[in-house]
Amino acid sequence: MRNKLLISSLLLLCFSCDIYYDYYSIGYIARYHDIDNISQTQDGNFIYIKAKSHQYACASDKNQRLFRQTAREFGDTVYNMEITYEEEWPLDNPEAYRQRIQSIHITSDVDFDAEHPAGSDLGDIVTFYGQTLYPYIQSAYTDSVDWKALTEAYSHTPEMNDKVFRYLSREYCTHFINKKVSELSIDDLTLLYYGYDCPYLGILEFASMPETTSFYTIKVKLCDDEGDTYTYVLGIEP
Repeated sequence: MRNKLLISSLLLLCFSCDIYYDYYSIGYIARYHDIDNISQTQDGNFIYIKAKSHQYACASDKNQRLFRQTAREFGDTVYNMEITYEEEWPLDNPEAYRQRIQSIHITSDVDFDAEHPAGSDLGDIVTFYGQTLYPYIQSAYTDSVDWKALTEAYSHTPEMNDKVFRYLSREYCTHFINKKVSELSIDDLTLLYYGYDCPYLGILEFASMPETTSFYTIKVKLCDDEGDTYTYVLGIEP
């Protein structure tokens, strides 16, 4: 009876404790994700792009070859420190999408304005907001952002705080992307931040929405440097 109680107590102790692991990593980024598809939601002039993804490579993988190869592709190779995981989740290091997004194409099936008839590219009237880890990696982990100062700079615009900054992470050394879609470069859209505190791949703000009382659609297509495309058509009821 005593042995049974001892075994039961040990089992309870094991299952009630968090399990932590430390893994040596050449890179700052702890895990890479592959995009499977995208979806969108709308809130006024803002459209939120969400990516469904799966794990591609992780510092805690038994097979380190793919993780190291991916880290080298982005120049994330001189971090050389241990990364702590709680079970499979990295605690103090960020995660990122592996795909380099080459372009974002935005169209609609209605006329937005006189300069943007149905089917034309809307990239010059749409601003992209997001977060990238690429500048920090390229600077050998020195070029970070003061998120407190950045959010204070936009404190006079409540809509930015409510529609954009509330969905961004302040935990890691990410850079804030704030550019017209037509001005985005592949470097801007490389190593986009993945995190549960940042549920969206990116946020689109339209300068204005079309003046129509009829149902219409907005199509967003992302193209990466490997030739893959991710498309979603959002239906909008005015």
